[in-house]
Amino acid sequence: MGLLDALPNVTFVTGKGGVGKTTVAEGLVAALAARGETPLLVEVGEPGDVLRSQPVAGVRRELITGEDALARAAETLFGSAFAARLVMGSFAIKRLARAAAAVRAFAVLDEVRERAEQGRRVVVDLPATGHGLGWLRAPGQRAVLARAGRAHDMADRVDRELLAPGRSAVVVVTLPEPLVLQETGELLQRLRELTRLPPPGVVINGVPALLPLPDAPGTVPAAIVREARRREAGRERRRQELAALAALAPGALVELPRFPAEPPPAEVARHLARGQAPVEVAAG
Repeated sequence: MGLLDALPNVTFVTGKGGVGKTTVAEGLVAALAARGETPLLVEVGEPGDVLRSQPVAGVRRELITGEDALARAAETLFGSAFAARLVMGSFAIKRLARAAAAVRAFAVLDEVRERAEQGRRVVVDLPATGHGLGWLRAPGQRAVLARAGRAHDMADRVDRELLAPGRSAVVVVTLPEPLVLQETGELLQRLRELTRLPPPGVVINGVPALLPLPDAPGTVPAAIVREARRREAGRERRRQELAALAALAPGALVELPRFPAEPPPAEVARHLARGQAPVEVAAG
């Protein structure tokens, strides 16, 4: 089964900073749009941020910040917009809200849950690894808010209707570098320990194409021969790392090539749509 076939209604995309999370998120929604769907691409940011993603035909993009989500959640928690503005306008409350990461995560996730209720597929471009894990384990910290009442009800909704197997999943993005692949394995292990969300796939971004080794090395420049051998050795190292990842993420392992420039979402979508587990991993 391919990666796209395994995606539930909500897909969270995470990974270390700089691995190409936004590129993969764009590719996923472009691939879904190519299937005739009208997905929503959500970016999680901070006040003052702008959308990072490229426009994709047939796809709506939206930026959700923790501060805006918290302000909207406050209307529900306090029963009215007036009461919410009164309480949230307090200097002490503002400082508390900024410091309480779990509270902001609850509010953002509840916004995502509401978008998913509208019947369209949602892809969420999460913050980099550490913060992303914080968002996804928020329901386990519901005692931060309350043990009863509206705050508890919101956390319970997020837990049951969003962060549950079959309702959402996590796609992890990595690079074909030994240290990054090792850290990705650690991330997958923490996802298993801290959340209930199975990863339907891992995307290895920026994989260099293999160069054929010449039959007669003396007939080509030595630099080309060295580069071909370097890439072959790198692929062998990556094979061992991918075998370890396959044990932690039994879904698809998809390789994206190293593009010469920022690729258009449709090109990334083409690779994601046809991507399956790499042959060397599938063969054991």
